[in-house]
Amino acid sequence: MLVSIFSIKKHNFEGVKWFKGGDNVTFGSSEFNRDHHKEQHYYCLSFEYNFEYEFDEVYFAAWQPYTYSRLANLIQQAKKNIGNL
Repeated sequence: MLVSIFSIKKHNFEGVKWFKGGDNVTFGSSEFNRDHHKEQHYYCLSFEYNFEYEFDEVYFAAWQPYTYSRLANLIQQAKKNIGNL
């Protein structure tokens, strides 16, 4: 698993949008219990990242975000493809 990353400067200088990266990425339940229930744990995403540009604004996400418009378009395309089966 890698983390989805968006760097403002990387986008401005190289045209790169969201990309996958990060080192030592781990995801799993933590030792902290939710609402004091032993069976319910919080989850933790942990990773290391080396910043490429000074004074950059960088966004991290477990999965690449998408807009409502993109989702609506994907659903419409899927409906068309189902109709062609």
